[in-house]
Amino acid sequence: MPVRRTPRRTGPQLMRWHSVAAATPISETKMSSAPCRDMPGMRGTAVAIVYAALCAAALLTPAVAQAQAVDSPAPGAVVDYVRQEPGWGGYTDAALLRYVTSGPTGVPEVASGVVFTPNGIAPEGGWPVVAWDHGTAGLTPDCSLTTNRAVNEKTIVESVIDHGYAVVAPDYVGLSADSTTTHPYLNSATEATATTDIVKAAVAADPTLSSTWAVLGASQGGHAALNTGRIASAQAPRLDFRGTAALAPASNIESLFTAAGPWIPTSEISTSFAPLLAATLSGLRTTGPDVDVDSYLTPRGREVVDSVATACVNDWGTATGGAGIADILDRPLSDPAMAEALRHYMAVPASDFDRPIFIAHGTRDTTVPYPLTLTLAAQMSTAGTRYELKTYDTDHEGIVAALADALAFLDTVMNPTAR
Repeated sequence: MPVRRTPRRTGPQLMRWHSVAAATPISETKMSSAPCRDMPGMRGTAVAIVYAALCAAALLTPAVAQAQAVDSPAPGAVVDYVRQEPGWGGYTDAALLRYVTSGPTGVPEVASGVVFTPNGIAPEGGWPVVAWDHGTAGLTPDCSLTTNRAVNEKTIVESVIDHGYAVVAPDYVGLSADSTTTHPYLNSATEATATTDIVKAAVAADPTLSSTWAVLGASQGGHAALNTGRIASAQAPRLDFRGTAALAPASNIESLFTAAGPWIPTSEISTSFAPLLAATLSGLRTTGPDVDVDSYLTPRGREVVDSVATACVNDWGTATGGAGIADILDRPLSDPAMAEALRHYMAVPASDFDRPIFIAHGTRDTTVPYPLTLTLAAQMSTAGTRYELKTYDTDHEGIVAALADALAFLDTVMNPTAR
């Protein structure tokens, strides 16, 4: 029998549910009468903010494993799930989801994202889920997918929905209105956990979603998707992860950074590379690395990094003010301590994947140069990782041409017995 969708009201509907780890059905829970207590010495911290968000949800709605959720908020715990009016961002069916994930230093943080579902009756078992990891937007909540109603994602999101998948799209850590830190741009760990945790939360919040899922991403999102694919099965064992599709994924960027130093003359190439470098160094600072990031920067470099940290991607050129690499760096990033910090922060893994991988890249891509993906492919081959790599005669923006092949890959891994 098909699974009928939960009846929906015409206006926004607020539902606060439980963590995927909590097994108690909502109908069996009772109202909590215990007030939320203050956390001595924790006011203003990320833990206190997560505590307050979950506590407010528990007091307003049926309590669900309140002590577990509040005292030790589990990754993937739902803070709230709010259905939007039809037409939000031009979509027929969207819901905003706030959930718990890990921040850049490992402290729990509230993050946000969007859940899109197809029209009609869900198939038996629910809509299979594709997590969509978006490309570079910027480093503040003003740049986020939810703030901008996912208008830039419409072509891809609707194509995935048309294939019969629900789409779950994270903002990434630092892009939520609840964020306590700047977005740690291209940070492998937080991209992966934000993606895995939002799928856990979405499946817990919406009974029309299946536990079967895969991840799709482009550019920064391709970087996020590959990192997600490596941890998905282990981090969400109750879900059924099927595979990773990465379009023009950012990889091996750290190898470019470690070749950078104050000797590089200011040029068009240098100034175009500066925003990417500044955004990444801004993100690295948020993770509390063993290296002092500012000690590698000139006074102007510190100003540039601080400026990019408050800007959306379309304003990064203005934020850098025409600075080149020599204007930003006071000493080379090839220093062993910095090189290791960058590798730990942003490297794309080449091994330990347990599900299929599809990678697409344009041979004329100058934003994420194609040779970087060839290097990743060689690293995966050396590690014994199985993958499929397809190339396209296009640039970075034109990688949308690979979407049909990516969807064919998703159809295969999501429905292996039907192919």
